[in-house]
Amino acid sequence: MSRPFHEFPKSQIFLGRYMTGMKTIGSTFIRWQAGWFWLALLIVAAAWLTTLQTDIGAANDQTPDTTGLVGPLMDDSAEFVVAWHTWGVTHPPAYPLLNFLGNVITHLLRILPISPVTAANLVSFGSGLVALALLGRLVAPRSGAAAAAVLLPAFGGLVWLYSNVAEVYAFGLLLGTASLTLALAVGRRPQRPLALAFGLLFGLTVGHHRTLLALTPALAVALWPARRLGWQVWVGAAALAVSSLAVYAYLPLAALSGSPWIYGRSPTTWPGFLDAVLAREYEAQLLPPHTFPAIIAALGGRFYFLAQEMTWPGLLLGIIGLGAALSQPHTRRLAIILGLTAAGYFLAPVGQYLLIGTHMLIMVASFALSASFALGIMAWGRRYPFVVPLGLLLALAVAGNAWMSHRPWVTSYTKDPLGRQMIAAMVAVTAVDPAPTLVETWGPRYFAFAYGKWVSGDLPEVELLDARADLRGLEMLSRRPQTLYTTQDMLYVTAPDVWATRLGGAVALESAGDGLVAVRQHPRLAPVTAQRGAVEIAIHAAHGWREKNGDARLTITWQAITQPTADYHIFVHLTDRPDIAHPDDIVAQGDRQHPVYGFYPTSRWTAGELVRDDYRIALPAKHRPLRAFVGLYTIASDGAFINHLRQEVIIHSRPLSLSKGGVGFDKLNRQGVNGYVRK
Repeated sequence: MSRPFHEFPKSQIFLGRYMTGMKTIGSTFIRWQAGWFWLALLIVAAAWLTTLQTDIGAANDQTPDTTGLVGPLMDDSAEFVVAWHTWGVTHPPAYPLLNFLGNVITHLLRILPISPVTAANLVSFGSGLVALALLGRLVAPRSGAAAAAVLLPAFGGLVWLYSNVAEVYAFGLLLGTASLTLALAVGRRPQRPLALAFGLLFGLTVGHHRTLLALTPALAVALWPARRLGWQVWVGAAALAVSSLAVYAYLPLAALSGSPWIYGRSPTTWPGFLDAVLAREYEAQLLPPHTFPAIIAALGGRFYFLAQEMTWPGLLLGIIGLGAALSQPHTRRLAIILGLTAAGYFLAPVGQYLLIGTHMLIMVASFALSASFALGIMAWGRRYPFVVPLGLLLALAVAGNAWMSHRPWVTSYTKDPLGRQMIAAMVAVTAVDPAPTLVETWGPRYFAFAYGKWVSGDLPEVELLDARADLRGLEMLSRRPQTLYTTQDMLYVTAPDVWATRLGGAVALESAGDGLVAVRQHPRLAPVTAQRGAVEIAIHAAHGWREKNGDARLTITWQAITQPTADYHIFVHLTDRPDIAHPDDIVAQGDRQHPVYGFYPTSRWTAGELVRDDYRIALPAKHRPLRAFVGLYTIASDGAFINHLRQEVIIHSRPLSLSKGGVGFDKLNRQGVNGYVRK
């Protein structure tokens, strides 16, 4: 006989009402669970669009990895942007399927009023979104837990970044997730057509990124129930996997079609073709750690980088979810498969730099553990309906935390203005030198100029030369002009003395624009107009202005009055006061040891030589300097600073080319000081 309601303890009454309420919440959530999945995808798409790269970048890593294990994150992105507009061939393993599809999709998207960079990056954007959709449907096709599988990995630093820029990783995630989804389908419903389709897809997946071989144990377990199809079917699937290498026909076809973008040796030759297919330049990175301390250190490093990607709370949720899914019989098999997918990252028998530096398996492990969390809350949601909405709230909180943590880092890459600045500087050079020869080495700067030449059309007449790190590429020039152009960063790789050796004599340097250097076989001379005296160098012309992004820019043209006898240092002090009477009056400065980005000591100058010098100085917030004080100084043996020249340069609100009616840099170099410099 049941007890009257009033005889129950109040705590039991409260608990009963609480559980009833939670079940009601869970039941209400279940009725709307399909909508949560699509809402999660919409949230991710909207958030990713806010950081999508829309113009070409060229900067090195803003925050390079201190362990030395993570390679530069954006070294290759612009390479794919150029390749996907020129039917090009990229670095090994050449990614023929992605490059073919990237060109097809990018050329179709160019119908829309978007930039070429945006069109290329939308390939990765779409790949990343479809990969997330497959992940959600893989673990919870009819559960709101699918939304958790979408949200949890979406704002990991690597997943987010590589879904915003043209790269191989989002497409690799799509292929890997599709392979796992198809393998599970074959295991559930063993059919010959599905098995053969899996063979082809697996071949394309591994052909795209070799590290995805680490999925093999998980895929084998997923396929195991389909073994009864017979060995003939699986031999056929293996043959289709091998036949997927036929996509490499794209390489020689691209070269034969005259594409200007071919990496390394021509793929129309067997050595060049095998370089791409076998990815031989990475052979040295294959050797795995082989001592016990090295293995332990490698495992610790892999765990650390996965936590960096997922955030520590996200990693913890993934591990808890995996345990929860393993504890329930109806989700145990899929949990084992997801666990093996994550284990492929931890146990991959390759070198640490290849594994972590190529990023792919870090993102795969993040996907697997995120799916494990979704599977875990779905498993326990059968018994306790409130577990799924609670888990989704936790995933949303972790995703929000990852968004706040990783957004500044992601935008530092996707909103990098350097590529556009370099192209603009080179466009200004072409106004004076209609067919300049630009020398760079293969990398982000080279890709930015290539984008200007072959994609955007800003630099059609520029001869772009990949001169290699030792400048041996200069031998490829059909003609050797008196002036070559390069970037200031190139001079860190190849010092001026290397240029002098390659060019057969001393070289004169001067800035050719923001970040550009003109390497001349003979100095640029002009009659000396300044009064001879104690000062060996004078300011021939100068102009300062503020850019829209808040940076201050100065262009100074020095002239050697006589042969300088000392190496003068340069100070550039900006102020919002009438003068600088105290160090606190300086709001920003751009001092250098030598002119021309520090590479051209004044003792190498000749009498009458003109040397242009450009400065870009980041300004503190809320400061608008009105003037700069520019000059030369030396340091005495007792450490004292000795000023030899000090002049004021007014900081205008617009550059000289606008405020003075369109003046190119060569005309600026010929301008006198009147109107630009005040002593």
